[in-house]
Amino acid sequence: MKLFFKLLSYIFHPWLILSYSVLLLWLVNPYIFQGTMNNVNLLLIKIWISSFLFPLIIAGMMIGLQFVDVKTLDRARERVFPLIGTMLFYIWLTVNMYRSGGTPEALLTITMGATLALIFSFVVNLVFPISFHSLGMGVLFSVSTLIYFYFGFTDFTWPGSSYLVGSQWLVVIFLWLSGWVLTARSWLKSYSLARVYISAILGFVSPWIALLQIELLL
Repeated sequence: MKLFFKLLSYIFHPWLILSYSVLLLWLVNPYIFQGTMNNVNLLLIKIWISSFLFPLIIAGMMIGLQFVDVKTLDRARERVFPLIGTMLFYIWLTVNMYRSGGTPEALLTITMGATLALIFSFVVNLVFPISFHSLGMGVLFSVSTLIYFYFGFTDFTWPGSSYLVGSQWLVVIFLWLSGWVLTARSWLKSYSLARVYISAILGFVSPWIALLQIELLL
């Protein structure tokens, strides 16, 4: 069971959640990207670099320069600098997408939602350390509900299959996956259930707050 929980934690690492969210959006409705497959690939690579690779490099540099201690990284104080570095990349990505003018609203909502989740978590982390895996799964589950909100009428096919799947099943699937990951974080890291739930709720509400903001801006 421990190995299974660790595997879940690696697969659903918080820095991968935005990439998963965009892939999910592309899976359900690739037409909103209004580009060739090469352009979509470049977009996915850009998002992966900005939301995963750069934060990973920055965190590695901070650990190497002893700005943070990897042994006590679960403490709120040790997370401040890595969080600031990660937030800067997410904010840059969101602003860049907004200024480009051609970003689909659903994609901008997802990106801004992930950025808001980081900002909210930074504030809460000043009080107590939260579970970033739970935060990320809250965002991913919220994205599935947003996709249903945007494209609830759309059936889509899994890659390599002709079987049609209703968008509502995404909500069920990611609710189930979120439950497993939250259980894993509680079991592996000994987070209290209250902190796990607070982290997940914080992640869930962020994309919906982003949607409200975008509706006011666009």
